Amino acid sequence: MVERHMLIWVPSRVRGKKRKMVEMGLEELWEKKKASSIVLSDSWKFYTTGDSWLMMQRGLTYLPEIIDSTTFAFYRLSDHYNVPVERGAYLFMRNENMVKEGLREMYPHAAKLAEKVDVRVKMIRNIGYGKYYFCWPVEVVGLEEVREEVKRLLGESIFSKDDQRDREMVRVWLEKFEIGGPSFQEEIKTKGVTNEEINEDIEHWNSHMRRWGEFFNGAYEIHRKYNAEMWFLVVSQ
Repeated sequence: MVERHMLIWVPSRVRGKKRKMVEMGLEELWEKKKASSIVLSDSWKFYTTGDSWLMMQRGLTYLPEIIDSTTFAFYRLSDHYNVPVERGAYLFMRNENMVKEGLREMYPHAAKLAEKVDVRVKMIRNIGYGKYYFCWPVEVVGLEEVREEVKRLLGESIFSKDDQRDREMVRVWLEKFEIGGPSFQEEIKTKGVTNEEINEDIEHWNSHMRRWGEFFNGAYEIHRKYNAEMWFLVVSQ
């Protein structure tokens, strides 16, 4: 299974004292919150596989589309305009209108955000497998509609062990995203998902969704404090 990680990328033009303070802020955030993150080149990462699907099941719209568009939009844009990836990268890096038009077709909620902030396709070397990335500026988290969803993740347990819909959703998630490796998946196929596994996963996902809230909120607060250019992007590893 391909692992995808959302990163906070800090461009090299952010330098000197400001860069040092941004890096210290991010490192302090991860240490304090025990978030799933590591330094990767000039980036900080967060695991994404299946997370946006779970968010959508609980009625979130903007954050899931930010995650999904950052993950898939560059390649979907190439398909949408029927151009090879390399040619598409050249076009999308130079034509903001093409990007926004494609977003309206594929990610309607994210497209509304893209009218308010500067989304970009960027060429970034030495991160993950690729070199072209669809990037959201961290200031997107400051938009009111996005802030409301971040507050939901921070403020409540969005899944309940007593809600049969949530239990069924977790069971589907375990099967849909092939979590746990081949041996666990073989066990699921032969024995099914147990109640204990569902309970454990609900606890895990409530905690994990709060960490997503901390990830987005913490990144935005650091951006706001230092007025630093910072971008969200997703790499495959």
